[in-house]
Amino acid sequence: MEFYDDNKGSTQLQPLLQPLRAVFAGTVNLTRQVLGNNPFRVYEASEAGGKWGRRVNINLYDAVMYGFAKRLHQRAQIVQKGDSIREALINILVNDEKFIDALSLHTSDDVKVKYRIDAWGKELDEILADADHQGPRLFSYELKQELYEANPTCRICNQRIHNIDDASVDHIEPYWKGGRTIPENARLTHRYCNLARGRG
Repeated sequence: MEFYDDNKGSTQLQPLLQPLRAVFAGTVNLTRQVLGNNPFRVYEASEAGGKWGRRVNINLYDAVMYGFAKRLHQRAQIVQKGDSIREALINILVNDEKFIDALSLHTSDDVKVKYRIDAWGKELDEILADADHQGPRLFSYELKQELYEANPTCRICNQRIHNIDDASVDHIEPYWKGGRTIPENARLTHRYCNLARGRG
């Protein structure tokens, strides 16, 4: 069967391409709605203050887009939990060293591609399911905003947090020890301080 020739153009391809275009457009719109205008840039936490990368990271692009495209049928739930999903993205970009490595070194390696897609997919599924008996693992953006507006001081280093994206809401009693994700068990920290404490 012939799909394309110079005389007919691509008209016979249209029925095949239309569903793919619809998925792509829906995924782009959902990604922008949940993550804003720059969803494919890497966030870097540092002692001097966190910052977003200047360039689009194509490896982050494929993980984020695939994650949303595969779950496009859950669009309503994704939008409802958009703040938690955005926090999860920043969290994985700061705390998951294998994910960070899969975005920057030997990125076409099959193992790296699989890891970044699976890791981001797992983050999305956990948020959308809320199936864990302890409740969600990440605090809401709304709570972070409340804590930041009340007192933007890091509870680890006691210095001011100058940018809300550089802030992380940490469990006072660690989640892995059974600490619940509730306001009474929350404290505001720099992402870097929280990361350094975890590594220490």
